[in-house]
Amino acid sequence: MWLLRWLLLALSLVCDRSICASQGQKSHAMPESRLEVGRRGTAAVPKARMSGEARKGTGVARSSPPASDAGTPKPDGPAGFVWIPPGTFMMGSPNGEDPENLDEVEHLVTLTQGFWLSEHEVTQREYRSVLACNPSYYSGDDESPVDMVSWNEAVLYCRTLTQRERAAGRITAGQAYRLPTEAEWEHAARAGTTGSRHGELAEIAWSFGNAGQRTHPVNQKVPNGWGLYDMLGNVSEWCSDWYGAYPSGSLVDPSGPVSGPGRVVRGGSINDFRSGLRFASRSASAQNFRNPGLGFRPVLGSINFLEPLGLPILTQPEARTIRTGATTAFSVVASGVEPLSYRWQRNGTDLAGETRATLTIADARGTDAGDYQVVVSNRLGSVTSGSARLTVTPVGPVGPIGFAWI
Repeated sequence: MWLLRWLLLALSLVCDRSICASQGQKSHAMPESRLEVGRRGTAAVPKARMSGEARKGTGVARSSPPASDAGTPKPDGPAGFVWIPPGTFMMGSPNGEDPENLDEVEHLVTLTQGFWLSEHEVTQREYRSVLACNPSYYSGDDESPVDMVSWNEAVLYCRTLTQRERAAGRITAGQAYRLPTEAEWEHAARAGTTGSRHGELAEIAWSFGNAGQRTHPVNQKVPNGWGLYDMLGNVSEWCSDWYGAYPSGSLVDPSGPVSGPGRVVRGGSINDFRSGLRFASRSASAQNFRNPGLGFRPVLGSINFLEPLGLPILTQPEARTIRTGATTAFSVVASGVEPLSYRWQRNGTDLAGETRATLTIADARGTDAGDYQVVVSNRLGSVTSGSARLTVTPVGPVGPIGFAWI
């Protein structure tokens, strides 16, 4: 299993060209607000039925809500989102749950802040309402989860939704949509339980065994105890963290390692069997990886909790080869706590006055050739983009048609 995960990660290094852009899809009519997209609002949802495993004491073990949250009024939140209280829980799997997976070491985690989490995975309708396209492989039902979405595109969705909802006055400047941390995801999925899942697999999840090789509309299976649907199955879900071994000892508000081989993926999908559909099961994929069984669900939380996302570079500058006298440009798209600042460099030296997301080079000369990169900064820190080489070729004498100057 461990070897298979690393092989899948290696295969996930694919081109990061936007599927939506390549499809050339047209913008559809957008709902006025993402907050109105939740079909079922914040109405009460049925409690998950106890599974046979739970009755035997080997599956779901219920626990009380965190004492610190008991009796505390829930803040107002958007329709279709569920309030996740702060609390302490055991993250990972106990010895014997799945001996093949050595990356699930059980440890104590405390989350000090509550947050709102979408009750369902982002649907194709919701994705199109924000980014005006639908990249899904399993298209045809707007209420099915969007799939074929990279981590970069999931972050872009959250950032765009945040900007739209702030402009409309539906969220405050201190709030933002983002991906959940891995710890937030597992805390929400467990909903106060300590077993491997919250019910019988067929009742709570679309998996390889019952999905018929396609995704299904959200909110159809039995939700967990906090009213979240499809935390296991249907599509796997991106988290904000880099993937890495769990630290030893107890943790408070963990946000993952500072780097890793890929971003964390949780929950399992229609392509997974029973062992991959557990609260503790985890894997990783490259940020630009897309898969028919891969989607996400957003958090709405306080802006200081954007820190786990750091400053991801969504679009890197690309190498250019131009003729002397031509004009070209390098650009970068980054996401993070705003405002963002930019500082372009050539061969490691700052370029005076070049402080925009796009660097334009007009009337290029040989002295402009070199390796370009940009340092993006905000109040949380800075990150440097990849390097892009500019090659400037001389213009040769005029020759006959069909001939090139060598």
